[in-house]
Amino acid sequence: MKKVFLIVFFYLIQVSFVNAQTMKLGNQNFVKEKNKWFVVDKYNKYEVNERSITVKLKENVSESALNALNINKGVMIERSNDLGYIDLLLPEGSKFNELFTHFSNSGIFESVEVNSYGERFSNDPGFSSQYYLYNTGGYPSINASVEYIGSVENGSTNPVIVAVIDDGVDHTHGDLNMWTSHGWDYIDDNYDDTYPYDSSDHGTAIAGIIGARSDNSASVAGVAGGDDPNLGAKIMSLRIGKEYWGEDQGSWAHLHMYDESVIDDAIIYAADHGAKIIN
Repeated sequence: MKKVFLIVFFYLIQVSFVNAQTMKLGNQNFVKEKNKWFVVDKYNKYEVNERSITVKLKENVSESALNALNINKGVMIERSNDLGYIDLLLPEGSKFNELFTHFSNSGIFESVEVNSYGERFSNDPGFSSQYYLYNTGGYPSINASVEYIGSVENGSTNPVIVAVIDDGVDHTHGDLNMWTSHGWDYIDDNYDDTYPYDSSDHGTAIAGIIGARSDNSASVAGVAGGDDPNLGAKIMSLRIGKEYWGEDQGSWAHLHMYDESVIDDAIIYAADHGAKIIN
């Protein structure tokens, strides 16, 4: 009997330890490493923004019901959008899992989700290395045949605005056609900024792949860059991320942080302000 008791006892200790390091909230799985929580899926792991939860009220439920919940917990509404999603700012030092449970158990929400930060990496090769655009080597077997694009459309008859949702775009880069009417910076003070720009090169590299001018003996060739300074795709910059100095796999490096909670807002902004394509 004593042996059975000890087995059960140690099993419960083991389960408690595992539960302290992993948990599931709704459809999201979480793991804690080095005192930080991460949301994980089959392929990726993203650091949790422990002060951000996004909710959507059920139909016919007023925002006053949300306000009543928020007052009790010190939660503030940070932003909302036309699709009904509301980003909540949790009090500093609060436990996001407890507040998630608090909101989920209230019964007034269609969805409750913890937000996270993502990371991206990029490079900026010359056109001779861009085999996916123009491949003469035969391997790998990818070729967009962009050399024929100009004969079909160069942007003069059907100008297209492409929204780049990233960490900003260098609007001074001479190889890019920037959309000069609209942009938004969701990272610094959340304001209307025609040219939101960060010191990182990732957003600029993505904009170059999309719309760097072609046949101008500079940089790379974009898929839809056109061959004239006034042609090709126009880039709308929407900043949702920034570069920071942090630890990556045991060493310090420049990393990129993307705020998941504002992606939906950026998509809606792009659609409302003329973007036909969103990256």
